[in-house]
Amino acid sequence: MGPLSCIDSKKDVKQSHHKAVDQAARFFCEGNAKGISQNYPNVHKTIAATESSAEAYSGTESKDDVYDIAITQLDQEQFGQDTCLAHIGVTMELDQPIPDYNCEGILTRIWQDCNNNGRGGSITVGCFVYSITAKY
Repeated sequence: MGPLSCIDSKKDVKQSHHKAVDQAARFFCEGNAKGISQNYPNVHKTIAATESSAEAYSGTESKDDVYDIAITQLDQEQFGQDTCLAHIGVTMELDQPIPDYNCEGILTRIWQDCNNNGRGGSITVGCFVYSITAKY
């Protein structure tokens, strides 16, 4: 995995809740990463979560914990296909891009390891950038 990139902390954004982050990551990964390989377009969803559930967020209702979650494929012209595939082989699954790390665990780790009041951040894993950002 590449280095962790954390979003600057803002005082006007309240602290995210750990269990809500877990629910949002699980909802995103189960619906958008399972069984998908690297030749899939970028995936981005806005998700509202509580400590016990998560759902796609339309922006029409006020919610306490809302996250932008995305998996973005690196530009292979810029980074070179050999660079991002060097250590992982020919195919990468979005749900389990490298051994011992799955989509949900990667997103949760970003949130836990960034010391920025729960704002989130991103990390490069193989050919993809995984990101989670608290909107509210």
